[in-house]
Amino acid sequence: MWIKKFWKPLLSLFVVVTTLVVAIFLYVSVFNGSLSKNSNDWGSFGSYLSGTAGVVIALFAVIWLIYSVSIQKEEIEKLKIELNKSAIEQEQQTEISALTALISSYGTAAQVTQLKLNGCNDGSNHTLKNETIDSIKTQLEHELAKVNEYTANLEAKLVKRI
Repeated sequence: MWIKKFWKPLLSLFVVVTTLVVAIFLYVSVFNGSLSKNSNDWGSFGSYLSGTAGVVIALFAVIWLIYSVSIQKEEIEKLKIELNKSAIEQEQQTEISALTALISSYGTAAQVTQLKLNGCNDGSNHTLKNETIDSIKTQLEHELAKVNEYTANLEAKLVKRI
């Protein structure tokens, strides 16, 4: 129901209106009740209302100001938490992307090295002057070890996210 949602503003409005009605009723009942044509009487009436109902209205204005500041403070705290979560998620995504790129890069290098090694085995020997079969095997082992290392790191990061 809308009353449950807006009960605080409705109560405030009720108190302010009631204060105004009571103040006006008391003024009218004490000071004769007829409308005056004298501007001094209207000035006195305005002073009376600002001194009685104005104080209540100002009090409620301060209360609502404090209430709205506390709501904003809560919202800012929630926003900070969400921004921190987003920053952590972005950092994790960046790490995952970097690991994926490294795995791809070392995987491609391992394929090229494997082709060199296959060339040595079939006799076409596509090696450089300073390369030997053993150096190519060592290079391939290094590249495959890096692929395995980065794959393990990636799997660990993905398990943490779940």
